[in-house]
Parts: sequence; C-alpha cells; structure tokens
Amino acid sequence: MNERGTKRNLKSPAVRARGFELRRGYLYESIVGVLDAEGNPHLAPLGVRVTDKHDDGKLVLEARVFTTATTYPRLKRGGECTVHFPGRSQLGLFFLPFRDVLPGLQEGVAPPGMIGRGRSVATPVHLGIANYLEAGVTWVEDEEVNDAIAAQGAAGSRRGVFRLSSRVVVVNDPGSSPITRQDGLILEFLVKASRFRCCPPGSHLQRATVSELAGIIEKMDNVAPGDDKTALALRVLESFLRELNGS
Repeated sequence: MNERGTKRNLKSPAVRARGFELRRGYLYESIVGVLDAEGNPHLAPLGVRVTDKHDDGKLVLEARVFTTATTYPRLKRGGECTVHFPGRSQLGLFFLPFRDVLPGLQEGVAPPGMIGRGRSVATPVHLGIANYLEAGVTWVEDEEVNDAIAAQGAAGSRRGVFRLSSRVVVVNDPGSSPITRQDGLILEFLVKASRFRCCPPGSHLQRATVSELAGIIEKMDNVAPGDDKTALALRVLESFLRELNGS
C-alpha cells in the first residue's frame, strides 16, 4: 500500500470509503491476480458479487468461472488472490479483447516487497489499479449452466463457484468508482434504444428492438438490483411500448 492508501476494516457485507463503494448484490467487473502452481502471476477478468454472507467478520464476494477457463484451476488450488477494481476511466480493460490488454497489465504487476515501504505481497498486485482487496479463495462447487446466454451459447457448460473473503480493502483512490456489469449494459441499452425511431413506426424492427431492450433491462436488474438507472431504462421502454400500441 502506498502512502496515499488506506485499509478499511470490513464489518458488513458491503464497503463504503468516501467515493469508493461496493454494494451488496451488485456484479462488479474486476481483474483477479493469482499465482499458478509454479508461482507465476496470472491475471484475468472476473465478475464478482458482494454477498449477504459473513465469514467471521469478512467481506465475502462470490465469483463464477467456467471450468474450461485458465483461471479455474488456479483459483481451485485455494490460497489467496488479489481482486482489483478498475475505475470507469479504465473501461477499456473489459471492452477490448483481453489478449490485447494482458501484455500491458503484466508489465504493471508489482513483485513482492514493492508495495510502498517494502510491504510484501503474497499475490499479484497491479500498480496501475488503485483499489483492490487481498482475499482468501474457497472453491464451493461446480454447477451446470443451462442458460445458453450465460454459457455463451453453449448450454450445459459447467462453471465453478468460488467464495473470496477478505477483512480489508486497499483504497488508494476513493474517487475511482468501481465498474459494474451494469455499466456495459447501459451502453448497450443506449445504442439499441437509439435505433428505435430509425425504424418504420409500428414495424417488426421496432418490436424486435423493444424485445431486445426488455432483455437488457432484465439483466440490468439482475446485476444491479434496485438501481435508479434500471428504473430510468424501464420508463424509456414503457414510452416505446406506448408508441407501438398507439396510446
């Protein structure tokens, strides 16, 4: 932790540190850092959700990783990992192909003993991502994914469920808001909503657009339950439906 960093004790299933906040139930985009069996650092994108569970006063995150992913066996080994929370200015880490992002990320990984004042670290820490937590990893179970969308078009895939628990989060930039999965869905919603009035009024294309928007809103409510942006998107959808129905 550098001189600007602060460690926050976590006594509830959500954490708030001035501008930095993790809300329970939300799905956040993170970069996980873990060591492989040979001790080499491995970085990968990982969706994590703050749960309502407590683990002896620790914040507990839940992550799901497909069993075919290279990250899966590294997490299943147990031990510890680092969960980095990029800010919204770093959205490119998730919207660009990760194979293109990874080389630059690897260059920013700090070796042990290089985190401010010589504090040693047991897991890979990226110096370019200000806020992170060091967590213990527990494999819970493997589950079958029957949802073809969640399984990326391959229903019947399997994924591992992991619990990541930590007493502290390192906050070096309180004003850097973590990225939620909803941020990407909002962008997708706006793009598709902009097409509605480009289609002939009452056409099949308009109805198909409304159907797609409804699906996005369902996902938004799942990854960020009760968020104001979801309610706003729903009002937009309702206005489109009124136009289609001539009311």
